[in-house]
Amino acid sequence: MDVSLSGSSLWEVGSERIERWKRKTRDAVNKFARKKTFEEENYERTKREWEAQFCTLESLRELFGENQNKLWGDLDANTTRRLYKILLPRALLGMYQVGVKPEDLALLAYQARLAAKLYTRERSQVPARVFAQTLNGVRAYKQFGKFQTTGMTYPQIWSKYERM
Repeated sequence: MDVSLSGSSLWEVGSERIERWKRKTRDAVNKFARKKTFEEENYERTKREWEAQFCTLESLRELFGENQNKLWGDLDANTTRRLYKILLPRALLGMYQVGVKPEDLALLAYQARLAAKLYTRERSQVPARVFAQTLNGVRAYKQFGKFQTTGMTYPQIWSKYERM
């Protein structure tokens, strides 16, 4: 693939990559949606399979590929944000479609969100990565008195919504 420095060519490469990510996510979600069962043992197995597919950094690397530039990062800030937005809603919708119970959905949603965040940051270029981690750290420090670069923990999120 010929990648020149012109803006339109880079956008086309980015658009092709985004479409490929959307297709991979849709295919993975559809795979689980076809397994829609509500029997307890099947439910637990499906939930574990879903967790293994979307809630770990390793599974996202396997599904969407690894960072091609380990030092600098291979995605600019806009592409990184688009990938994060593609991963998150589809993964959460898919969990709901396979019949994940609300009491299980909250923890799985947190795990999927954290894995998506870590994966996209790993792929992002250094300036965007540093900015996002610093922003999360400062936000967490203001709210909880602790500098946390990955954002809020599950108990912190739970207490946030309890206060509302």
